[in-house]
Amino acid sequence: MCIRKAIQLSIVTMVATLLVGNFALAANPTSWTGYVIDRLCAATQRNSTNPLNFAKGHGKDCALMPACKKAGFTLLVDGKWLDLDPKGDQIVLNMLNVTKQGSGLHVRVDGQLKGNVIQVSKITEVQ
Repeated sequence: MCIRKAIQLSIVTMVATLLVGNFALAANPTSWTGYVIDRLCAATQRNSTNPLNFAKGHGKDCALMPACKKAGFTLLVDGKWLDLDPKGDQIVLNMLNVTKQGSGLHVRVDGQLKGNVIQVSKITEVQ
């Protein structure tokens, strides 16, 4: 019986630790500021030594082309590419349709990073 109680206590402790960890992540969103471009065009720059110039000059007309929209969007932050989740893709599409910027969509993305994908909670344009 002692072994059974010890196993039950271990399981309860494990579950509690996982739950507390998940609540802590949800309570502490992270944010990134960078340039958004479509994944199709970003693929041409993944090995570039200076993708920032490309991202700053990437046109909104290109990002709104059917193949580029369908590919989804990625955020360039400090030389690193972070893909947006489907919610983020939709927010960016809405922003591209109303922004006055012709190129170089500079944004702040709030959310959680899971692997190389940002689970987006909010995106705001940075002037």
